Amino acid sequence: RFTGVRVIITSERSISLHRSRLTYWSERLTWRLSSAIVTNTHAGRDVLLREGRVPPDRLVVIYNGIDLSVYSPGSPRQRQVYRESHGVDQRTMLVVLPGRIVAEKNHECLVRAIARMGHNPPIKALFVGQEIDKRLGADLRALAGTLGVSDRIIFAGPSGDMASVYAAADVVVLPSVSEALPNVIIEAMACEKVVVA
Repeated sequence: RFTGVRVIITSERSISLHRSRLTYWSERLTWRLSSAIVTNTHAGRDVLLREGRVPPDRLVVIYNGIDLSVYSPGSPRQRQVYRESHGVDQRTMLVVLPGRIVAEKNHECLVRAIARMGHNPPIKALFVGQEIDKRLGADLRALAGTLGVSDRIIFAGPSGDMASVYAAADVVVLPSVSEALPNVIIEAMACEKVVVA
């Protein structure tokens, strides 16, 4: 507004008003200067109304959308190729956690769950996402070693072909401690996968 911009539209996708004071006040200032604020859930809208004290006439809910020509049930060949590229045979249950490696995604929960499940049926977890927090990645690998499941946890890194990841999965898990409306859940459901979140 100070530079003459007449309309400012901002977006709040992962609302957490309990971060640092600097972040909170920066966001409050941004909201005050915004002509419209887009959220992707009604719950997010409600948080902004209640805790952020944003006027209701500035809030717009636009749901996340996905391309159903990309995210649809995969082919058996797609499933086989992706699994083979990560050393997973067709008999093994593959549990996929699609999400960057950061504390809020709670990868530790899945490592511990895999350890508790034993070997029958054979099961592996595939972590697909950028390792943002390198220290956490190292801690997760150490935990997997301590629990004796290093051979059942695969750190695949980021993927440019999530449709193939979903095709390979038996179950998609997102044990996050904080989320708004995760695209990965919508994508996995469009691919007709069981989702545990």
